[in-house]
Amino acid sequence: MNILNKKEKTIDTLKKYNDSRYVRYEEINSNNYKTPQDYGADGRGFSDDTNAINQAIEENNIIYFPPGTYNITSPILISSAGKTIYGTRDTKIIAKNCAGFLISNPNNIELRDLQIVGNNTSNHGIIINGGGYKNSFTNLSISNFKGDGFHTNWFDAGFGVSVIEKCSFKNCGN
Repeated sequence: MNILNKKEKTIDTLKKYNDSRYVRYEEINSNNYKTPQDYGADGRGFSDDTNAINQAIEENNIIYFPPGTYNITSPILISSAGKTIYGTRDTKIIAKNCAGFLISNPNNIELRDLQIVGNNTSNHGIIINGGGYKNSFTNLSISNFKGDGFHTNWFDAGFGVSVIEKCSFKNCGN
């Protein structure tokens, strides 16, 4: 199956989730996003998808995670502004002995519609280093981290208008 067919299948999948809680179909255009699979991710829970995910985020501004299970063994890194990263209610990122996301100096970051799951020995679900502005964290389910579900040092560096909404945290922290 070529990449175009994979993206067309992805768009068909998204039609199932066309409601206000999840990715809106009209936002999806096969020319304006990349998936971790475009960079070699398995997304079926059988292999380590860390490098493919980080490469997709490094090289693109809009990254869509199709439904599936993505194993990571080091944090997903976001170190530049203007990133939109999203999935569906059936997108699960499994952090094995690591944080789920490490975001440095966030500006205009949107993270939404993902399950981020640790293995109870994993660090924090999401770590924010540095200040930032205009960030949005929506519809995230964060669970099974020995540290915080959402760990920040915003107050040290200042953090402008940002939104954390409709997120759930389960079995996080001491």
